[in-house]
Amino acid sequence: MSIRFAAITALALALWMPAPAQEHGRQQRSPMEQLDRLMRMSPQDRERLLERLPPARRENLERRLERYSRLSPEQRELLREQYRWFHNLAPERQFELRKAFARFANQPPERQDAMRAELEQLRRVPPAQRWQRMGSPDFRARFRPNERDIIGSIADLMP
Repeated sequence: MSIRFAAITALALALWMPAPAQEHGRQQRSPMEQLDRLMRMSPQDRERLLERLPPARRENLERRLERYSRLSPEQRELLREQYRWFHNLAPERQFELRKAFARFANQPPERQDAMRAELEQLRRVPPAQRWQRMGSPDFRARFRPNERDIIGSIADLMP
């Protein structure tokens, strides 16, 4: 699996995590800092922290930790870069990207794979060429209208 391919998947981890909030006048850690902190904890300390969470939140966090733990150091660094990019987007654009990723996540796994591969290809070309590629007969034949819309929404927000 390529680093970029894994990072696109991993970016979804950050997109569904809430943005840092103010707590008693101080800023909380970013989701990436929180993940790194949890990964550095001993299994016993992590377990003590997780057992204080409501069951659904705990299960969700455990799934994210498992996926994050499988990433290589290079994939984690790319994820951090993408999170920084995402965090620097205007709130409206963050919202649009979250919506697009939520729609992406609702697609069947085999279609997600095809869409992810296409997004990887689109990331490699300049923005003007992305739209030419997405207007091609080949692209239109390979993706359903809703998939084209999801890919377009994500591609429109790519750096």
